[in-house]
Amino acid sequence: VSNIENNINTLTEKNIKLICSEFNINNNWLTKDEGDMFCDDNKDEDDYLAKIDYIMTGENNFHKNLFKTFALLDEKELDALENIINKFIQVKKESKE
Repeated sequence: VSNIENNINTLTEKNIKLICSEFNINNNWLTKDEGDMFCDDNKDEDDYLAKIDYIMTGENNFHKNLFKTFALLDEKELDALENIINKFIQVKKESKE
């Protein structure tokens, strides 16, 4: 952060995201001077990101490849996956009735 303040490094979108995540800073406040300085709504997202980081730095290649595959899916493929999961849930629910 001090390197950015001293114009040694430039402020990038990645830096902004890291600052917001690390210090629980509201992105809109930092970039647009809108809203509250701090935010509480990052907690759940931070928990998920920490879990994903744990998986991606782990040794289970199946788990890592699963997340890599999801990251490669385009919007159409993600919609199709959502439809498949919804149908699975419906079938499972109907089989319990």
